[in-house]
Amino acid sequence: MTRAASLADMLLHAPRRDALTHLPLADHLLSVKRFTLEDGTAAYIGKALREQPRLVADGIDFAIPPFERMWVEFNFPPFFEAITGTRWDHTKGDRRLGFLLLGKAVYVGSEGPRVCGFSPMRYRLDQPWTLAEELAMAERFGISRMQLDEFFWGSTGMRLRDQHNMNALRILRAHHSFDLLPTKTHLTREQWQRFLFGANGDLRTIIASLIFLNRTTSMQARREVPMQSGFVNRHPARLHAHTVIGLEIDPLPRLRAICAGEGVWRRLHDVRGHFCHDRTTREAHGCDHDWSEVDEMLWKCQRCMGKRWWRKEHRRGNIEKGHGTAEYSVGVSPSCESR
Repeated sequence: MTRAASLADMLLHAPRRDALTHLPLADHLLSVKRFTLEDGTAAYIGKALREQPRLVADGIDFAIPPFERMWVEFNFPPFFEAITGTRWDHTKGDRRLGFLLLGKAVYVGSEGPRVCGFSPMRYRLDQPWTLAEELAMAERFGISRMQLDEFFWGSTGMRLRDQHNMNALRILRAHHSFDLLPTKTHLTREQWQRFLFGANGDLRTIIASLIFLNRTTSMQARREVPMQSGFVNRHPARLHAHTVIGLEIDPLPRLRAICAGEGVWRRLHDVRGHFCHDRTTREAHGCDHDWSEVDEMLWKCQRCMGKRWWRKEHRRGNIEKGHGTAEYSVGVSPSCESR
């Protein structure tokens, strides 16, 4: 039986004349690692964001893409209904949502009732705005800087505000940012505002998805879907291979323990490059690791099956809090091993 086309397949075969931006983003889908979240997994993420929105703030350091170039997609209705507690409107809302991660840049693709394509907004992970850039972006959309927080968090921002978690509400803007892609036609402020409204909460969902991918590996059931022939919009097409990720049990209790904390809102500071290790590696006491590089800057132990990767130096924090300079000594440090 021929499987249904994924969102990645739809974007790859979407008419180029309908593309909003000048960038051929869909072409990258041919060379990235592709993942599809099962409906239950998408619902778990939505439920966690609704019940425990602080997970994103407290676990933000775990939001590291497992691959430098990757794609994650999921059906939107189960996620939307879990996070909002309301029914999804099939006449208005997105049917599927996907995130294309190319290094520190994230592009959002979607399939709606009438349009299938990429948003003209690009998220920049670990690249916060300068104060001047932030003010300029707020002016561009005719909104306040606090409303940028509401845009990054979507519906979960109201819950954080109700709980007086203002530091958590501020953390996405302190760590990440977005810029606007060139478009084929001039867009008015009102049109850009519509894009902003339609993208409400996307950054929160991107970060939450990365946390789930990284922190639930022992709970995941993965299934490889091979390339095969099929149909896209009733036309014969090649449907590309991808990995389907399911979760057999609710991961929220474990994530509460793993990501517990007070949220991070610190001065802008430099973070040196360092090795990161997953939980399997950290708990493999006595293992004489035999590392084998399985992807660029990603290694896997052939004995305990733990993973390690290199995180490049970057800057983190809030420029308004000032700038801190760290001094490092050379030697073997426990913090370098466990982050």
